[in-house]
Amino acid sequence: EIPADYRTGLQSDKPVLIISGAHDPIAGPVWGEQLASSLANARHIVVQGAAHLPALPGCTSGEVRRFFAGEPLGALDDDCEQNRTPIRLRVGVGKPSPSEPALAPGSTDANPALLQVADEDTTIYLFGTFHLLDKDTDWFNDEVLVAFNSSDSLVLEAEPPTDMAAVQQLVRHYGVDQSGSPLSGKVSEEVMDELRNTLAEAGLPATAFDSLDPWFASLSLSSIVSQRLGLDGELGPETVLAKAARAAGKPISELEGFEYQLKMFDGMPTGMQEAFLASSLDQFDTMIESLHEMKEAWARGDVDALARLMTESVREDPELYRLVLSGRNQHWTDWLVARLEQPGTV
Repeated sequence: EIPADYRTGLQSDKPVLIISGAHDPIAGPVWGEQLASSLANARHIVVQGAAHLPALPGCTSGEVRRFFAGEPLGALDDDCEQNRTPIRLRVGVGKPSPSEPALAPGSTDANPALLQVADEDTTIYLFGTFHLLDKDTDWFNDEVLVAFNSSDSLVLEAEPPTDMAAVQQLVRHYGVDQSGSPLSGKVSEEVMDELRNTLAEAGLPATAFDSLDPWFASLSLSSIVSQRLGLDGELGPETVLAKAARAAGKPISELEGFEYQLKMFDGMPTGMQEAFLASSLDQFDTMIESLHEMKEAWARGDVDALARLMTESVREDPELYRLVLSGRNQHWTDWLVARLEQPGTV
């Protein structure tokens, strides 16, 4: 039975430094503000451009060191956090070799694949997106922009949520174990040992994922890698297209939706969730390179390379492949066939 004061805010006059990532879907700024409201001597810093690991890396770690060194909370300067830009890595490269020129400043013109399905009175543009991008990938131009401007409406896999408090509630409901059962009770000791080692290498506490379900721990590992590459959902095509559609007054609908996708992962059998986490751990050391390769394949419209890279981690498990790829493809195909019966451009 839950005690009556279970949801009462923590009361203390001790110095407390609270750090939130502006784009954290689990413990975002709203939770930091709620915690700070009941503490008499708290400082809440929101790190722009950061997600679930706001203190790693960058200037925020310096503020943490100063806090533990005894500096007053009022002396901490959050200007760096307010103006922080994502870290960008050039994978597998130290200094450019003589035959490899340095990256030119400015944006890279991307040419992702755009397909068209049409009959006499209906046109549907199929645009496969890369959910998180960096600010240097310029894709909303040429054919993609023409297709968007000519469309009456926008249909997304899932519309990016705008209510982050609601997102956090959904994530906690589906991805965080509410019973208090630790992750170690759901996966083998071998998987837990590998997870602890991986977290240690990433500079995180061994217990960082203890309250998560296995499937969400797996996605959280991917989030660490995305953040290191400077990829941001705010720059992803779904968010950019949704904002453009709202500005243009175009209706937006979804094939699945954010909660649907959370339910899909949460509905995995325990054994499949463990296999999903184990696969992410096995690939963690090469995940930066793989994600970089996927982004590059997407940007140049190389559909075959992208399909190969995306299915590498799931093709050995038929049930997982069906859950995350083939089953959803069939559902979307059914929608496509039905939508062709209605006139218009999408």
